[in-house]
Amino acid sequence: MSSNLSKIESIVTDVLFNELSYLDQRERDVFEEYLYAFSFLFYNSKIKQIIEIGAGHSTLVFSLLAKRTGCEVKTIDMNPQSMINKLRNRLLVDDVVQNIKFINGTSISNNDLLSFYKNGVKSINGININEVMKYVDSFIDLKMDNRKEPKVKLALCLENLNSLAFLNDFDTDRLFSTEFLEIYRSVDEDDEFSFCEENNLTEGVLASLFEDSQVDMVFLDSGEFSSLVEWEIISKNLRIGGYVYLHDIFFPKSYKNWLVCASIKASKHWEVLYINSTIPQGMMLAKKVS
Repeated sequence: MSSNLSKIESIVTDVLFNELSYLDQRERDVFEEYLYAFSFLFYNSKIKQIIEIGAGHSTLVFSLLAKRTGCEVKTIDMNPQSMINKLRNRLLVDDVVQNIKFINGTSISNNDLLSFYKNGVKSINGININEVMKYVDSFIDLKMDNRKEPKVKLALCLENLNSLAFLNDFDTDRLFSTEFLEIYRSVDEDDEFSFCEENNLTEGVLASLFEDSQVDMVFLDSGEFSSLVEWEIISKNLRIGGYVYLHDIFFPKSYKNWLVCASIKASKHWEVLYINSTIPQGMMLAKKVS
């Protein structure tokens, strides 16, 4: 992000969200990236229906968008009350609740998640996994946050992390193995797989939201391991001309959306409009063109 744009986002943050507190500068940087990336939506009159997967600071921006433009935002979250902890301000939470329609539930079912990894991943977004791996370089970052790099290389038996290494005598099944995913499990095991073990939910709500109305935009920022499964639903059901925003797009910092992004780059049905690489998490905007 250029210095001038950073100043603009900082001013907007201080004026419109002056009651929002941050744990550290990185959290503020991420919020300002939301403001910059989502500004596109404030000037697009065709955006009427939005799905956000996972509540957080982004929900605050969507709340303002809904108030200003009249669009409908549906946020899927197992615990909407967690917004209190994330925003740390009761007044901000109340404002969000007035403008956001919270869908209390999980985006996908336990069975969808477990079977996706258990049965072996041969394609993403309808594209063969080996073809997807040709496009991963844009979503590998070893400079801003490389704390997981040694463990990842060891687990994958690779000396380098790039498309050439992944395509050269590499077994892609390792990327989806239990042993490899363990690197990205939460320290306290408070993640999707733990949730599956503790709860017996048979239905996810994401697919049904596409049945109820025409969705114009999806913000994909849920758990580390569910994004790939959610993407299979989104890529098939989002209307032509619809948009998808993706957060946490850089590997090996995160597992969440790097392969989703690579599959978008590999697809003739999608056009990449914007990639932000100034923050460790990163952000991408893409449009479904056919």
